[in-house]
Amino acid sequence: MSHPLITEFLEGLDLTRTADLVIAFHHLRHFPYPRSFTDAQWQQLWEPLAEYGPNIFGAPDHAGTAASVRLLISEAGGYRAKAEDPHIETPLAPRAWLAIFRHALSRGLIGAVAFGTAARFLLVQAGGNAAPGLPADGEAAMHVLRGDARQASRVGAMTPAERDTLAGLPETVTIWRGGFHGAGKISIERARSIFWALDRDTAETYIRGRRAMQSLVIVKAIQAGVRSLADPNPEIDEANAFLLRAVVPRQLILAYIEAGVASEAVEVWVDFEKLTADMVELVDCGSLLRMAA
Repeated sequence: MSHPLITEFLEGLDLTRTADLVIAFHHLRHFPYPRSFTDAQWQQLWEPLAEYGPNIFGAPDHAGTAASVRLLISEAGGYRAKAEDPHIETPLAPRAWLAIFRHALSRGLIGAVAFGTAARFLLVQAGGNAAPGLPADGEAAMHVLRGDARQASRVGAMTPAERDTLAGLPETVTIWRGGFHGAGKISIERARSIFWALDRDTAETYIRGRRAMQSLVIVKAIQAGVRSLADPNPEIDEANAFLLRAVVPRQLILAYIEAGVASEAVEVWVDFEKLTADMVELVDCGSLLRMAA
């Protein structure tokens, strides 16, 4: 389930009506802070929801479902050009919108292809793992996402080439996961996430990226005078980083996703509840962090 406040809010709406869809998409763009509409905001949402909504909500999956979902989300969300390369646009659709599709799926208003397409777009194209609108507890939130990955049709969540690649993986697959906040946890506890990589390099890139991003946040905080150089940096401390390797049956991989502009970052969605302690091991990543410092 989604955040309880979102569930209660969506229960009062009819997602087969365009006006109610506009209210839902607007509210969850700003969740948890409600905001009133401007005429421009209403119109920006009304046009794509009126055009594509009837082909998605209250309609069974069909040949045009995936395309309709992608167009609805991208046009309703809009895009922003990246500062470092204006030729590359980043979707602005908030990942909290997945709660709308999750609710619709639970009520039988959309099919698994529509839901899978929404999950792929909002969890990958819209920028990564974090998904506002989930339960506040991190582990509970990850269990919701695991449920999403199980329910998402592979036809919606993956391209034909990705489905072929997944089918061609060996019976036993080595997967990798890197991150922070791992201090004091055993390997199997750190493994409770659907987001893994097929190679060590990708997992290490995530660690380096998180370290660099957090360092930038700290520098800006120091410049703003809200913290000092003497303050501890627990989020990027070496003791809070981890790198995991797991050897799993291919059946535990729910999806194979090529992300990034040139499909350079591959991730797999893993049914982590079926991981066992003997599958997962902790790999030293201290030298990686020292090189990145």
